[in-house]
Amino acid sequence: MARILGIDIDRNAVRGVLLKTAFRRTELDRYVHVPLAEPPGSAGRVPELHDALQNMLRAIGKPPDMVLTALDGQEASLRVIELPLGAAKRAAEVLPFELESMLPFDVVDAVIDHQPIDTKDGQLRLLAAAALRERVRDHIALFANSPLEPREVAVGAAVLDGLRGLCPEIGTGHSAVLEIGDCETNFCALSRGRAAFARTLSLGGDDLPMHMPELLAGVRQTLAAYRAAGAEPLERLYLGGQGPLDELAADLARETAIEVELIMLPKTEESQTQLPLDFTRAAALAGRAIASGKRINLRTGEFAAARGRSDMASHLNLLAVAGVLVLLSFVFSLKARQSVLIDEQNALTKQLGDTTERVFGKRETSAQHVQTMLKSPQNDNPLPRFDAYDALGAISEAVPEEITHEVRHMRIDLAEDKKEGQLELQGGLASIEQRDAIVAKLEAHGCFREIQRGRTSPGRSNEDINYQIEAKLQCPGEGTTKKRKPKNTSDE
Repeated sequence: MARILGIDIDRNAVRGVLLKTAFRRTELDRYVHVPLAEPPGSAGRVPELHDALQNMLRAIGKPPDMVLTALDGQEASLRVIELPLGAAKRAAEVLPFELESMLPFDVVDAVIDHQPIDTKDGQLRLLAAAALRERVRDHIALFANSPLEPREVAVGAAVLDGLRGLCPEIGTGHSAVLEIGDCETNFCALSRGRAAFARTLSLGGDDLPMHMPELLAGVRQTLAAYRAAGAEPLERLYLGGQGPLDELAADLARETAIEVELIMLPKTEESQTQLPLDFTRAAALAGRAIASGKRINLRTGEFAAARGRSDMASHLNLLAVAGVLVLLSFVFSLKARQSVLIDEQNALTKQLGDTTERVFGKRETSAQHVQTMLKSPQNDNPLPRFDAYDALGAISEAVPEEITHEVRHMRIDLAEDKKEGQLELQGGLASIEQRDAIVAKLEAHGCFREIQRGRTSPGRSNEDINYQIEAKLQCPGEGTTKKRKPKNTSDE
């Protein structure tokens, strides 16, 4: 079970939301609120923050597996960038050039990251974030030497898409989340749960209700900028954070003609207590860890989390045990396969021995020896090297295609051991020269020996001749079958 902590630091408090995830189930374990008295920028602010983080760690019991925080939206820039689909794999290289003319600071001094929105008309739309390196360094330094050092640092209003894993109602369609902080307001338009547009306004809950008209005007301008980019109309606006939210929801619905409702945050698993709305941003930060896909994280490059780099080392023992188990499984698999192959080899060897004993009269289990016996059979090999079919094929090959040959009588006699025999052939040809050409081909074959040219006579049409030949059939290496002499026996 993984424990994920989202930490939201504003002017007046540090808020934490702890989630537990296991087997695709996520539950809200607890939430922690630690107030702050020192104003931002004061000498006592950093020590107070360190004490607050220690109090939060004591409240949650033990260090979580993952911590996520966010850089204030007023300290970073969020832009929607369009790139050709072909540049998708090189987005990290291309973005600095695309953002250079849009940023109020030098792009060389910035940390840049992005997350995808969607593809439209052959273009890839990205939500890009850029922040000064010094701002990112100062934010990470707040957690120095603390077990709560963040693994990820998100940016401003873009964190609010992390709510889609905790609030299913914002995971479909086109909606927006408006989170009221103490001194800023974060607006995040969502397309099927993904952040499609994000902006931070400089008015917050501490400015309400006195500056309500200015905040409403800022929201209207933000909605106009969102629609001007060709976005789909919003179906609903969810409101969270702090301040007079009920009053603000009514005013927003009247001013924007969009249905506005307070966001429904999850309940704790044990007490079934509803998570207060001022924990909206902390909940969204924790929820980002359970959302799929790439997300903006300023802890890249020189700011890559040391905790992340050391996770592999902390699990080396587990990895070593897993590696040994995999190796043992592999060895066992090889041994099992070897055993099967040995059994198969023994069965084939037995089958080869039975076959050679039946065919050759003696048992042979060496495949190499059997192959040699087939290629160069011995005299006692019962398989004939030259039989009547071979003789017939040789005669057919000896007659050229251009010669008209008529076979009138053919006799092929082979001895029982099929090592030697006799051939008698009578037929009709156009001339004696054609007969001699056929005889020459048979003599060149090697298995036709002592060929005798018989008498010839005129054919029926007096334009051809009748011929006959006789030959002995014996292939090279066969030898003549000799009868064994009986052994001498003495008379008793």
